[in-house]
Amino acid sequence: MPKLILSLFLCCLLGFTSYGQDVLLTLEITATQEKERELLHALAYEKKHSDLQSVNQAVAQIDQLLQQKGYLSFTKKKEQQDLHITYHYTLGDPIRQVILSNNLLSASIQQQLNFTRDSLVLDFEALSPHLQQYTKQLDQHGLGMSTLQLLNHNISNAILYCDLKIDLTNSRQLDQIAIKSTTKVPEHIIRQVTKRYLNKPYSDQLVSALSQTVSELDFLKSYKTPETLFTDDATTLYLYVDKANTNSFDGFMGFSTDEEDKFTMAGYLDLALHNVLNKGESIALYWRSDANKQTQFDFKTSFVYLFNTPLNVSGQLNIQKQDTIYQNTKLGLQLGYAIRYNQNLKLGYQSTSSTTNSVLPSMENFDSTFFTLNYTLTKKRANLPLFPINYTLDALVGTGNRTTEDSKQAQYIVQVHANKNIELAPKHYFYINWTYYALFSKDYLINELYRFGGSQSLRGFQENSLLANQLNLINTEYRFLVHPSLYLHTLFDYAIQTYKPLEQKNTLYSIGMGLGFITASSYFNLSFANGKQPGIPFSFDNTTIHIGFKTLF
Repeated sequence: MPKLILSLFLCCLLGFTSYGQDVLLTLEITATQEKERELLHALAYEKKHSDLQSVNQAVAQIDQLLQQKGYLSFTKKKEQQDLHITYHYTLGDPIRQVILSNNLLSASIQQQLNFTRDSLVLDFEALSPHLQQYTKQLDQHGLGMSTLQLLNHNISNAILYCDLKIDLTNSRQLDQIAIKSTTKVPEHIIRQVTKRYLNKPYSDQLVSALSQTVSELDFLKSYKTPETLFTDDATTLYLYVDKANTNSFDGFMGFSTDEEDKFTMAGYLDLALHNVLNKGESIALYWRSDANKQTQFDFKTSFVYLFNTPLNVSGQLNIQKQDTIYQNTKLGLQLGYAIRYNQNLKLGYQSTSSTTNSVLPSMENFDSTFFTLNYTLTKKRANLPLFPINYTLDALVGTGNRTTEDSKQAQYIVQVHANKNIELAPKHYFYINWTYYALFSKDYLINELYRFGGSQSLRGFQENSLLANQLNLINTEYRFLVHPSLYLHTLFDYAIQTYKPLEQKNTLYSIGMGLGFITASSYFNLSFANGKQPGIPFSFDNTTIHIGFKTLF
């Protein structure tokens, strides 16, 4: 018997709980006249609500919409029966037009707002956007705290006649920028990139542009919206930024012995460090070795805003070893001027030394030097961690010479790297990357040619397995954003390779697909690509798998 009573009690309790959850208030908006009912029903309001507050919000939205349509004298009456609430509206005649007079405006304000005629005729629904535009124009001149009023109202024949009055405040300019952070950040860099906004008329547009500039600093993140302090004698903007974890690591390493029992090391390492010294610097280390086949070492570093000036300096050491045939060692130095943090113009010097034990006439020991001019531009994309870069441009030209044991040859180089991530529609993107390289010379040595192929250039081919004195390469991807942290993509790469030593000009391409995803501490991408060369039939056996996994810290 007690079990039966307990069961009945639980059933009643569950039934009551279910009933309580299903209780909904219903809202009905109506009017006596048919035309008014049609207009109200066209407003598409929510009819079911969970509480009275939600009902009141829906009614307030309806009132606002009616006022925007010119119904300024409507009345409404509320009736409630149990859970059903009805509002009976009487709309009255709407105001169709507004004739706005500038009688109360000074001549300077009339010129500033481009309101020089005595009056302006507007549809009533256009009045609010028009006044917002005036507010925006005042804001751009540091008068954003001014107030706009419509005075001397008179309604006749569905037309509202009124005078526009503007109470101006003192024009404000941005006097100071204060930086608030819970971690140590390079304040001198922030002040360098934002100083051009100081002493400019204060406006929402100015704050937005300044915030966008700060967001270009990839080693920083904002933890709070900027705030402005207005005092009698100063306007101070507070920036809330912290250090961002943009360092990354990817790699593996293996040890073995070759056929002659010699110790060999093979593997891959990709390390990128940003702002470790709190100077806004970047350090990148790349190493790849296939034991005795191919070894590549690349070390890059750059320091920005030296001595609190727009000057920056960067350096590069690159070592490339191909089997036991030759080794190239390249040293590069650049001195740059920051037009913006993400836009730089650089003068550089490159020196390359190559040694070879080959007896082929097309391979010799040589030394080359180049003086270069380099322009770089990077534009980030906000609120999309998977595709943080909107577009980039890196263009370099150089002039120099190559010296061998027997001759000295003048040479020229051109390098262009550009990419763009295009949003076709929500969740649909098209990525295109263009790489162009050209070495102009009277003759060419094999060990000075440009190497390409692999996950970072022409996919579907082995790393650095192809040679060219001139290369035109286009990488494309159609990307579908499954989730803000996951995307799928197709790939199509197309290249025109010029190989002057053998008088060859080849067309290469690859097709495939892949995916990528990001977490709070890592980035992973996987792609399958099949490369096609002239004279070699297409085969799925030639499919190459490219895997990338970077740990963020």
